[in-house]
Amino acid sequence: MRFWIISLAVLLTLGALVSLAIPLARGETTERPMILPDAGSTTVQGALTTGETLYQSRCLGCHAPQARFAPRHDTPEFWAKYPTDEALVQVIRSGRYPMPGFGPGAINDVQLAQIISYMHTLAKK
Repeated sequence: MRFWIISLAVLLTLGALVSLAIPLARGETTERPMILPDAGSTTVQGALTTGETLYQSRCLGCHAPQARFAPRHDTPEFWAKYPTDEALVQVIRSGRYPMPGFGPGAINDVQLAQIISYMHTLAKK
């Protein structure tokens, strides 16, 4: 009985990995574009406030000017390196040494969009 349970667990894991690998091998992306409310919407300010709170709790500890541990998000050099939201999503989700990746279990897509929206306000300061 134990053999069958272990075999089933291994097969399910392999099946999940194959289902992820096939689109990657074809060059397909599974990312969906992030859609934020219109600038005139009252929910934009709420999203930015939430984004700021999330940024302060998840990002600021390493990316603060006084931390000198990771690049600041308010510099032209940072925005030249990551000019699109897609580039930001990629580095936030996968991480870049020494920064850990923040997968969907750490921050969901809405939270990620809120953080990135707030980061854009830093670029304009």
